Amino acid sequence: MKHRIETYALSADLTIGANKYEKGKAFVVTTDQTQYRMVRSMFEKVTSFYDSVFYDASTWTMALAYGVPYDAVSASVKLSKGDKIKSQDLVATPPPVIKSTYAYLIDWNEYTASRALYYLLSKNGYVKTAFKPFATTVNGAKRQFGYGTLMISVADQDISSEELFTAIREASATSGLEIYSVATGFNLEGVDLGSGNVRTVQMPKVVMLIGDGVASADAGAHWFC
Repeated sequence: MKHRIETYALSADLTIGANKYEKGKAFVVTTDQTQYRMVRSMFEKVTSFYDSVFYDASTWTMALAYGVPYDAVSASVKLSKGDKIKSQDLVATPPPVIKSTYAYLIDWNEYTASRALYYLLSKNGYVKTAFKPFATTVNGAKRQFGYGTLMISVADQDISSEELFTAIREASATSGLEIYSVATGFNLEGVDLGSGNVRTVQMPKVVMLIGDGVASADAGAHWFC
């Protein structure tokens, strides 16, 4: 959308080869639009080059870089193009966080989980991460959590439970993530939340040296890396 590429919702399920695209979870990017060249650059796979000069960016197929399943669709495929996607359609609206008396969990597989983690650490919260997967009960149902799952216990904090809950809700809103509440550390499968495999995360602190002996171009490259 930043490049003014028109994108539409998929209004009916579609299967192409091994990929299954579900209504409400997939998008259609047409080539019949003003930004056709940008669309082509993002999705096509270039495997041969006419020029002898080759850059690393020559093969940056953006969909592959982000690990997004996609397929090129020919005119012979019956495609159900829905409404055009607008910027307000992309605003994340996570469900309200339920206050817990034991702990909160954040799935590390989510793209903005690191944003939530840094926010909580900046609010003086203690956060732990799981080095092994587990399954526990969330809202009365069994749910699997993988490696890196963040655990924020209520009791193990230098801030009050109310301050922690406020920080948790703000982290959810800031990152757009659903944060899960659990009532016990005894899990259904895998390690328990009190296990030695659930370890404290330290607040990252980065230092970048500049000045004599450091090229300004190198410093700029690291700063924006």
